Amino acid sequence: MINLVMGLTRIKTTTFYWVSQLGMLPGTAVYVNAGGQLGELESLSGIISPGLIASFALLAVFPWVARRIALMVQKRNAYKGFTRPSRFDYDIVVIGGGSAGLVTSYIASAVKAKVALIEKHKMGGDCLNTGCVPSKALIRAARAAHEIRTADRFGVSASEPSVDFAKVMGHVHQAIRDIEPHDSVERYTKLGVEVYQEHATLVSPWEIRVGDQTLTARHIVLATGARPRVPPLPGIEHAPLLTSENLWSLTELPKRLVVLGGGAIGCELSQSFARLGSHVVLVEGAPQLLGREDNEVGEHVERTLTQEGVTVMTGAKALEVNQVDGEHQLVIEHLGERSTLAFDYLLVSAGRQANVEGLGLEALGITTTDGGTLALNERLQTRLPNIWACGDLAGPYQLTHAAAHQAWHAAVNALFGELKSFAVDYRFMPTVTYVQPEVARVGSTKKRPPRKVSPLK
Repeated sequence: MINLVMGLTRIKTTTFYWVSQLGMLPGTAVYVNAGGQLGELESLSGIISPGLIASFALLAVFPWVARRIALMVQKRNAYKGFTRPSRFDYDIVVIGGGSAGLVTSYIASAVKAKVALIEKHKMGGDCLNTGCVPSKALIRAARAAHEIRTADRFGVSASEPSVDFAKVMGHVHQAIRDIEPHDSVERYTKLGVEVYQEHATLVSPWEIRVGDQTLTARHIVLATGARPRVPPLPGIEHAPLLTSENLWSLTELPKRLVVLGGGAIGCELSQSFARLGSHVVLVEGAPQLLGREDNEVGEHVERTLTQEGVTVMTGAKALEVNQVDGEHQLVIEHLGERSTLAFDYLLVSAGRQANVEGLGLEALGITTTDGGTLALNERLQTRLPNIWACGDLAGPYQLTHAAAHQAWHAAVNALFGELKSFAVDYRFMPTVTYVQPEVARVGSTKKRPPRKVSPLK
């Protein structure tokens, strides 16, 4: 098969022949030696002769030795042009203090490795400050309003709930404060992790510039996360724009909210703001909401949101944002017709992009995929064997528990990979969208067959 496949490439026949022969020569010698020892057997007692045992031992270890030699050659080529430090400040340096970075640091410190964690912004990352925690607190408040509004289903009389949005956001921020100590600098310092609250830039495969000093580490784990992707619509830069990052600074409930993007975040927030009293229009370019789910799931969520007062527009293409007589409008094309949607705020939930800027990756030859995440192998290594990545930066799932799952692999592979390393297995990765009723799945769906490892190579 190899011969046939190589015949389809541009490699010269003579080159293919001598390279094949050279590559097979050591293996051929080992097999011929073992075969020769077997051929010289004259009695059953000869089976335990030192020569035959040595031949079979060589046969057993040859693939391992060959693989180690190949890896050594690959490492040498990868590190060409870089000088390895004679000593290291840390066993592992983690860049990014979100879910992935915190779990990596925790595991490394638990096995008594010398660990440094670098976070330039807030400890806890998106999950604590702008993602899981505040969104679920908002969802819970909105659910309370919905339960009051629909209490008569159970024979309980109740009037239309009065929503104090400032107090709702106070509840959201209190939820953040309650969990904050678990992700704090103080907690991780007590665990033995040295925390630097500075920007980090890679200088070499083993050196990281932090502020005005340079740290050295045997291994580096990148866990810088991702941020909301804002589509380049004409005029969007002049609109009152909300994303999952700045949404939590609101103090007044938007009267008219247009949500751009019908994924998990868009659906959750559309339902929540509608329940709290906003007039919500949800615009999705794909034919269904929650495009990663099976069709009937997306249809069910659309029916539910529509029943609760959300105007859902699937298959709608956003064209531009303009301002007419002081009123902001989103111009869309829907069902072949051009129309405008007036809004007080435009909430963009059109995906996320990895934070790779300013890390110095280009100088090290570390590349990204078409999706913007880092190019990694199934063990979460970059092209430089001692630099790893996990979390939203790594993909393919931008979920907190996926980040923790990857963080275990990054930490263990970095610290113990010389003895045993592990490929990441995504076959049983659960995911939940917190609309009501909730959408949950694990394993394969009609759209997504089971996948063992990351598609990034």
